[in-house]
Amino acid sequence: MKFTSVLNEIEELDDDLKYFMETIQILEGFYLMVNKHKDDFRIEIPGKPKCLHIGNAQFIDYNQLLRLKSPVIVLQKSILTNEEINRFLRSWMSCETHLDLEALQINILGPNAMNEIMDLPHEKTNALNLVQAFYDYHMIRQVINEMFTLKRCNGKKRATVTTGRSGDDWTLYLVVH
Repeated sequence: MKFTSVLNEIEELDDDLKYFMETIQILEGFYLMVNKHKDDFRIEIPGKPKCLHIGNAQFIDYNQLLRLKSPVIVLQKSILTNEEINRFLRSWMSCETHLDLEALQINILGPNAMNEIMDLPHEKTNALNLVQAFYDYHMIRQVINEMFTLKRCNGKKRATVTTGRSGDDWTLYLVVH
């Protein structure tokens, strides 16, 4: 997969970046890293790239997460709360949003965050084919924590969730199957 990368680590270029994002068309992968921006910075992600990776997602709030249409979404340094991640999973389960989601990776506050995030109907699993699915999406090489499977209300799709460490951060990994 070809990735388009946009990096801004030197100065605030909010307006220039917004203009660029309004004019670019992305079909494959898109990597965005914006370290320097104003506190109220917001930007719309264009189109529906097959894979969206945002290296500093501090500007992605819950409402914008709902507008992201990529099948694979990676949000690092996210500001989303446990409650918001739980609401997102509930909306996916009820077929309200992200019908084409294949995989999600988002940082969480720690392993105990899963108690609040997974406060929804689920089953524990340890199926080896699901471990392989996380590896296939280049998420994690080895699943060492519990895996939980969620079902969509229409019964057509399931998603399995686990956690792991990525450097010093804890991350939630989700794969739809």
